[in-house]
Amino acid sequence: MMSSMFFFMNHVMSAFYVAVATFFTAVDISHKPEWLYKKKIQKVDVTWNDLKTMAPTVVLVGFLNCTVVSYLTQLYFTHMGLHMEIPSWLKLAQDFLLFAIFYDTIFFFWHLFSHQPSVYGWIHKKHHEFKSPQAFEGLYFTLIDFYAGNFGPLILIGPLVTGHFYSIFTFTCLGAVSISLAHCGYDARPIHDPRIHDIHHEY
Repeated sequence: MMSSMFFFMNHVMSAFYVAVATFFTAVDISHKPEWLYKKKIQKVDVTWNDLKTMAPTVVLVGFLNCTVVSYLTQLYFTHMGLHMEIPSWLKLAQDFLLFAIFYDTIFFFWHLFSHQPSVYGWIHKKHHEFKSPQAFEGLYFTLIDFYAGNFGPLILIGPLVTGHFYSIFTFTCLGAVSISLAHCGYDARPIHDPRIHDIHHEY
């Protein structure tokens, strides 16, 4: 049972991501609801060609996350001795704080590295192909960029911070939603403010 939970964590995380991304993609295509479409940061329409361009990478990453990466996650979490005890609210908050500090630090320095001219073209340029972010673009990376600087640390850091599986599970699911919102292209305040990230994608 515990081992199965470790395996299927990535499936649940992916479901959260896809649900949010699909919702905002539907808004992009239908322009409805109008009140939300008016909150689009850049007035650039998403086209079916854009979606077709992203689809192979998004499907590949999703497939890897739910198969090979899930299996490796299961092995890693089991080896690290994670347990299923439900953490207290205080423990959950402590785990979240440590998780956020370590993950954001790794992400910052990886992102800084990936923008260096000597490596940008073959590591990170793909992610900036669309100057107006779209929700599924949170998965539109080269594999080395996605796993070394984004998804990989999300999995690896957890057991180093806490032995509570549910702390890791909660953080990663919220992280998936956050990544989708960061690329949704809409002013989602007060839930999420993607405006700075949106501007970053213009360059």
